[in-house]
Amino acid sequence: MDLAQEMLQATPEKRLAMWTAHLETLGPDQARALDGFLRKTDPLTDYDPDRVATYADVAKVLNTIRWLWHQWIPRGFITLLGAMAGIGKSFLLLELARIALKNLPWPDQESTLKGSKGRILWLDTEASQAILVKRIEGIGLDPSDFILPTSDPLQDTMLDRPEDLTDIYTPRQYEEGSSEPCTGAEA
Repeated sequence: MDLAQEMLQATPEKRLAMWTAHLETLGPDQARALDGFLRKTDPLTDYDPDRVATYADVAKVLNTIRWLWHQWIPRGFITLLGAMAGIGKSFLLLELARIALKNLPWPDQESTLKGSKGRILWLDTEASQAILVKRIEGIGLDPSDFILPTSDPLQDTMLDRPEDLTDIYTPRQYEEGSSEPCTGAEA
């Protein structure tokens, strides 16, 4: 693992110590130039364990949110919908999946991302796989565009089971035709 990868996985305290040690291996001009550049791009180089963080600090660290449907469905996040049984959650989500997969306009007429064929990570928590397959086919979608977090097609996902959450976030080949895996949170 190279220094950049180690720093990304380190705690802020360890990251600061690693950065300081690395700067000491460089010449003074090179160290000043590199330190100045990275302090502009990596807010954790200014990490102070005695200071209280604010959401301004969060904004510096996080990337810009990319939206599948602006202000409704962010890309790279898991979007949950909860409601009482029988109210139509699955139908609503299948309609949103149809819009995304077919590049149709969203309900507010905002356009979808043209030319980006994706897949839907579907977490079934009600043992309704047979019903879902019929519904997917009934609205003209391809069941292979709906992927599961595990290799067992009949396994329910329980969000309060740590091993199920691990399955969701474990890097997998979610994107069809991609040679690079992504995490479930990015799918």
